[in-house]
Amino acid sequence: MIEIEICKKIYDKAKETFLSKLEDEIKERKEEHIKQEKLEEYYVSIIEDISEIVADEWESENVIDYVTKYAPIEVGDNYSIFSKDMRNEFIKMFKKCIYEHDKELARGIGIPVAFVLGKYGKGLVPMALAESYLEKGQDIFEIFSLAEKGKMETDSGGKLEMFFVGVGLLAWLSVLNRDAEGAEKTLLSFRERARKDAPNLLPNIDAFLCRVHLYMGKDVADWMAQAPDESREFCTMDRFRYLTKVRIYIQRGQYQAAYCLIQQILYYAKLMKRTYIYMEATLLLAIVQYQMNQPAWKETLQECISRAEEYHFVRVLTREGPVLLQMLEKDKFIWQDAEYKNQVLTECRQMAEAYPSYLSEEGEEQIALSTNAVKILKLQAEGMASAAIAQRMKLSEATVKYHCRETYRKLGVKNKTAAIAEARKRKLI
Repeated sequence: MIEIEICKKIYDKAKETFLSKLEDEIKERKEEHIKQEKLEEYYVSIIEDISEIVADEWESENVIDYVTKYAPIEVGDNYSIFSKDMRNEFIKMFKKCIYEHDKELARGIGIPVAFVLGKYGKGLVPMALAESYLEKGQDIFEIFSLAEKGKMETDSGGKLEMFFVGVGLLAWLSVLNRDAEGAEKTLLSFRERARKDAPNLLPNIDAFLCRVHLYMGKDVADWMAQAPDESREFCTMDRFRYLTKVRIYIQRGQYQAAYCLIQQILYYAKLMKRTYIYMEATLLLAIVQYQMNQPAWKETLQECISRAEEYHFVRVLTREGPVLLQMLEKDKFIWQDAEYKNQVLTECRQMAEAYPSYLSEEGEEQIALSTNAVKILKLQAEGMASAAIAQRMKLSEATVKYHCRETYRKLGVKNKTAAIAEARKRKLI
């Protein structure tokens, strides 16, 4: 087996000159090994080369040990030197690294990573950047551009699984732009292609469609009927479908079932160090605890906020904006960055306005009240009259009365007492 130091020298040389030289060195090394009839040794050397890069960039001590456990696989022109499990793990690690370092690291190891992954690497770099930008709430047009670029690269000899990533990014952009119908059309169009060329993708496509339907207020009973059964066996490959199922449990008021499934997801995420999934499941846990009137929801939500802010992840929070907004306005939480806090609150309000019935219990419409309307209700619940409220909030009394009329209309009540009772019932105050 070739010494790792040799691989490291090649990488260092590439960093000193041009990264494209790494590709040239790899090709030359392949030709030399073919002459010596040591093709397997060539594959192992490349794995060591890339794993050394990964270990260096990600500070992962066990990467090389993990990589060398896998025997190289025989490949053709559109080769990938990794076994399936190894390849999937490597792509996840690469995406995690991009989430943390974005363009700088993409430029640094993007070329060799894409080269070594072969057809599985086509479109990976722009897709990973687009995912990172989406989660961090960055410019929508740049996300759209990167996703389209990734789709085009993938379409020219790549894998449909990677193309699905681009489709998913565009669907999320539609949802965030208050166009859930557009997201639905995007996914349905791709579903027809996947049905013919990659039927293995259908379960996750259908789960994604179910997520979009939750925003649209559509019936999801058909999807739930064929959802994976976590009580029989927890399959890690179904994690996206489990997270979708948790949301339906919440919508149906089946909080005990949601709680149990979340605990399984959290155990998996912690064991496998899936940071994003852990954050998402923690947020869903806070929602369940809130709906069950458990005081622990505040601590759980604070943990999620702190973790998300550490990575500057915005969308892991704002995707649940219609539910999360009322929780954020219910109490005070610790934020390190005021700009980040404002972005999260602004997007949560936008999502609440666009999808007021999201995750509300079936048969009960979710009511979205403005910040001032909620403040006025809270002060009314404390016994304050309109004139005193106007003075406290520095508003005209006419404005306060207007908010009251609008609140009564939305809640379907006729007076202040009924409005306070209904608001408490819906956990608006």
